[in-house]
Amino acid sequence: MGSGIKGLSSHEWVSILKEGIVSEDVEEEVVLALLKHLADLGIMESLSDDFWRATQAEAINSKIELKNQLSIRLQSLDPDEMGFAVKYFIAPAQPFLATDRQRIDIRPVSSGPETAPSSMPDVRRKASSDLSNLQIVRKMGRQLSPFIEFEKEFIRRLEGGHVKRDDAKKIFKYVMSKIRDKEKPREWEQLSRKRHK
Repeated sequence: MGSGIKGLSSHEWVSILKEGIVSEDVEEEVVLALLKHLADLGIMESLSDDFWRATQAEAINSKIELKNQLSIRLQSLDPDEMGFAVKYFIAPAQPFLATDRQRIDIRPVSSGPETAPSSMPDVRRKASSDLSNLQIVRKMGRQLSPFIEFEKEFIRRLEGGHVKRDDAKKIFKYVMSKIRDKEKPREWEQLSRKRHK
């Protein structure tokens, strides 16, 4: 009986993962961040700063067997739980729906006592212009709020014993690129036109 593969360097794992397990467009530094995430999930184990081994792979003696087992384990992760981030690397991306995110209600700021129309007309026109700009800023804030909350929650779920904030941000950035690739600009344009009719 073979002794199994004891451990491989980070760069060797990057090569294995990019040979059909993760998408080819994933940059090496992002794969390294993913490797740390897999360690936090218990799929990988760190032997030193640069050496890792797959758990439950003691009897595996070839990299082909190792790749096949790792691929099966990653695909078996629950896409809404442990595999919430991994799914964007190994399968066609499906947007992580943040339907329950709390939207921040930005209420209008009180402008204080009104000024008589005949007293300072120029000031009132300026105030009206400022209010218009403020409304635009508030609208943008309301639109960005769910995304900001989504990012915070996503990164919070990624951070662990091996994944630090910088690693989590790299994974998040890649995930967002996959979500953007799935967007349909033409449908968005049509929807935008309907709203302005």
